[in-house]
Amino acid sequence: MKPEFCVILTTYNRPDSVLKSVKSVIGQNYDLWRLVIVIDDITSNYVALIELAKKDGRISIISNSRNIGKNSSINWALSRLRDESFRGYVIYLDDDDWLSPNCLDDFADGIKTYKSNNWLVSSRVNIRDGVSLTKNYTGDSVVNYKFDYLLRKKFTGDATHCLSFDYVKNIRFPEPIKNGEEWIYFSSVSMIFPSFRYICKNGTFSNGYSVDGLSSLYQKHTERKKNNLAILRLILKRRLFSPWILLYYLGRVIRSSF
Repeated sequence: MKPEFCVILTTYNRPDSVLKSVKSVIGQNYDLWRLVIVIDDITSNYVALIELAKKDGRISIISNSRNIGKNSSINWALSRLRDESFRGYVIYLDDDDWLSPNCLDDFADGIKTYKSNNWLVSSRVNIRDGVSLTKNYTGDSVVNYKFDYLLRKKFTGDATHCLSFDYVKNIRFPEPIKNGEEWIYFSSVSMIFPSFRYICKNGTFSNGYSVDGLSSLYQKHTERKKNNLAILRLILKRRLFSPWILLYYLGRVIRSSF
């Protein structure tokens, strides 16, 4: 049976660039997909996006009346999938990135090929120079999230994640933090699946990192302090507290202090 994919795409104040993201899903060579778009503040001009979505029944839109942040927006989409008893795989896409034409085909092949197929990862490529933002220094296609990604830095950079929704349907992105800190979500996933399968294919394309992005290095000091406290509370609440999480958390706090 062919796996079904659901791409979750959140957008805020980017009515133009998000169109390219949506068209990259529509243009997939693989046809068994659905797309859930969350517009995080409908006051922006998303008329073109809404009209495009009306032309394809596989696309649905959730509109927030106010800006609640990327993490809460993703969680809205995840709740809808759970309510609809979705049984496929979820992929997260930013509104300034787009899928490679074979992204879903490659994930479908990986699901068919590997037994450990509940968490697959492919590369994100900087379209400006064609260089992959995803670096795998482990020498293996099976990567331990805790040790290889968080601690040893043997797997670095942004990547494209594909997860079996049956196993992660109750895991949520960290809502006290509006944007970013996805590592908390994936740390929760790693409590179920310690490792992911890297399939070494180009999953998404990106314009690269932006200095006005969500990195803690560019947050204001008061915002960094607030986020760090929120992260600590989440670690304790989600029972993620362990030596390796503590080491990673302290490292982030130290790096963001300079």
